[in-house]
Order: sequence, then C-alpha cells, then structure tokens
Amino acid sequence: MSNQIQTIAGRLGKDPVLYQRNTKNGTCPVAKFSMACENMTDAGTEIVWFQCSAWDKRASVVMKHLRKGDAAQLHGFASRENYTDKSGQAQSALCFNVMYVTFLGKAKTNQVQHDQNAQQMEAGVETYVNTDNPF
Repeated sequence: MSNQIQTIAGRLGKDPVLYQRNTKNGTCPVAKFSMACENMTDAGTEIVWFQCSAWDKRASVVMKHLRKGDAAQLHGFASRENYTDKSGQAQSALCFNVMYVTFLGKAKTNQVQHDQNAQQMEAGVETYVNTDNPF
C-alpha cells in the first residue's frame, strides 16, 4: 500500500475495543475496530473489511462516539499485514491507521443515544457529535 493519506467509508462491524500500548514515551491508548466498506467491481458489489486502529486522542474520540453499525469516513494510512492463523495457514489482513474521523451517521440501534447526546448538547453538556456529512 502507499504512504499517502487514503480515505475509506463504511460501517463498524463491532464496538471498538480500547487497549494500552507501550511506546518509548510510556503507554498510549489504542482503539481497535473493524470496518466494512463497499467496493464496486465489474461483477457487482463486494464487502472489504479493514482492521482499524486509532491512537492517542483519536482513540478517545472513537471510544466515545462510535459503536457497531455506525457509519464513518476515515482518513489515514492503509497497509496489508501478513500473519499465520490458528491452523498454521498464511493469511493477510487489510489494516488502517486512522488519522481523522468524520461521523456519517448512527446505526438505528444507537439512535436513542444519539438523540440523548443532541438533547445534552442543547442543554450545554459537551457530548455533541456532529453527524452532518459535509460532503
């Protein structure tokens, strides 16, 4: 893959999970989640899965505002990771290191929480998430 910033858009396959990673400057929070993106081909539409990682402050934003089924647009760096599965077979996964997140919409099951966030924003509580797509 390239070292240029790329953009993917899709829906989260699971709720994000927060990990602490050791770095040379101490520990850093990392939010990991999967994202399903549609890829148009001559044969039709296929679903491509990315294993996404958001580090540091971006991890906090992802953990606070994204849940399974939510739509998001991610800007960052894509890569392919090779690994060996439990049965000893060589596999590869598409990975995405998140630099920027644009919230595109809540899953229907998360609409109640989104409505509560909007009410809190109107009341002056700082939990507002802008889900308007500027594109």
